[in-house]
Amino acid sequence: MSATFITSFTFFTPFITLVFIVILLGEKLTVTDVLAAILIICSVPIQKIGTNLFHKN
Repeated sequence: MSATFITSFTFFTPFITLVFIVILLGEKLTVTDVLAAILIICSVPIQKIGTNLFHKN
């Protein structure tokens, strides 16, 4: 596995934490939370595309 692949999973840590906070603690999601989750989810494919574009052999 490449370092880039492993690093991309670090972006999911805040998202997973948010899910656990909602499920386990019963917190309500705000608009900001939802927008942040969308940005986190979209950042992984964007990062992967950027890596492929700039590191072509």
